[in-house]
Amino acid sequence: MKIRNIEEQVFLELGKEDKFIEYHNIIYKLIGVVVDFVNIEGKAMNILPREHLNKYCAAFQNSPNSPCQLHTNKFLLEARHRQQVLVYRCYAGLTDLILPLYDSEKNYVGSLTAGQFFVEGEEPCSQEFIEELGRKERVESEDAPLYELYMASPTLKPRQIEGLIDFLRNIGEMILEARSKILFWERGNAAERIQLIRDYIHQNYMKSLNVEKVASRFFLSPNHFCRYFKKSTGVTFVEYLNLYRVKKAEELLCNRALGSMEISIRCGFGSISQFYRHFKQIKGVSPNELRKKLKVEK
Repeated sequence: MKIRNIEEQVFLELGKEDKFIEYHNIIYKLIGVVVDFVNIEGKAMNILPREHLNKYCAAFQNSPNSPCQLHTNKFLLEARHRQQVLVYRCYAGLTDLILPLYDSEKNYVGSLTAGQFFVEGEEPCSQEFIEELGRKERVESEDAPLYELYMASPTLKPRQIEGLIDFLRNIGEMILEARSKILFWERGNAAERIQLIRDYIHQNYMKSLNVEKVASRFFLSPNHFCRYFKKSTGVTFVEYLNLYRVKKAEELLCNRALGSMEISIRCGFGSISQFYRHFKQIKGVSPNELRKKLKVEK
């Protein structure tokens, strides 16, 4: 599956994600701002209900010149270049913010946007400016005079903006997880996927690993993960983990400065007794016996 198709599928999946929509509605009720996701090609998901859109901004969106979109695209590029949250005054005189998102390999995958508000303490644009801008862009509004719609926009305190950014970071994690899940199952073949799991074990064997934790990392239920791993490798996850830990312990036994306790900790065994039990079960000798054998061979 091509990356472009994967991005489209991420959009579809998120559009069906009840929690994502629910969180958006909660933040709208709390502070009156709208949130959206814009993919790498600049396409917006448009998750917000039409009635949530600021009426002032809606009037500008209906302009034949599409000035706001052109202006926003420049700031999307700037946020992507800076690789950090960007808070800015939009073309129509309100404040917006952009949170660029990057995957685990530091690839840009899109941005979360939020805005259409005033910042407490900042001076709004003058009525003359808003009216002249409306005439220039041929903006029409049937709801109320343009400046009246503009001044009806919500005002946020700096602390509320900080909370909004934290909210976006959490939503960003949902997007990245959905994208990673689709990438994992749609790209490559079965051999490549199981190698990714092996690589994860090899990089984290010294930590506390269990079926639930690793299965979650690769978007599987524990039972499905166990069946998938055994079918792909011929051994269970626990057997593979212990084999790899014993292999790394055997390498460390060559270092006379390291005691058995330290080796067991470095290799992720829960206790010295577990280390000795699994080592002898797999190698046929105890760690101390193997160390003596290695010393004699030298």
